[in-house]
Amino acid sequence: MNNVIEIKLNKLFNNELNTRESANYLFDTVQKLEGISIDTIVELNFINIDSMARSFADEFHKNILNSQYNFEFINCNNSILNILKAVEKTQITRKSVNIKSKVFYINDLSSLKDVALTW
Repeated sequence: MNNVIEIKLNKLFNNELNTRESANYLFDTVQKLEGISIDTIVELNFINIDSMARSFADEFHKNILNSQYNFEFINCNNSILNILKAVEKTQITRKSVNIKSKVFYINDLSSLKDVALTW
C-alpha cells in the first residue's frame, strides 16, 4: 500500500497561487517531507484556493514533470483545472529534429543542369 501525504495549499499560500517562486517553494516543501519516497502519493488539496496565476501554473507543471513523486489533486475548482490544462498544452516536450542538407558548388551552367536533374 502506498503512503499518502496530504498538503493543504491554503495553509502555505492563503487563497491564491501567484508566482513561480511559490511553485518552487511548494516543491521544496514536498522534498523536505519526512517519510516521503518515490512510492508516496502527494495529495495536493486545493480547498479554499480561489485562483492560480499562469506563472505559478507554468512552473508548477514543469516541476511535476520533473518530479519523481506521484501527485493527486483534490478539491480543485474549474478555473484552476482550466489553467493547468492550458499550460499542459504549451509544455509538450519536443524532440529535436536533425535536418541534413547538401551544399553544391557550381562553377558553370552545365553543372547546374546536372545537379538540378538529380532532384
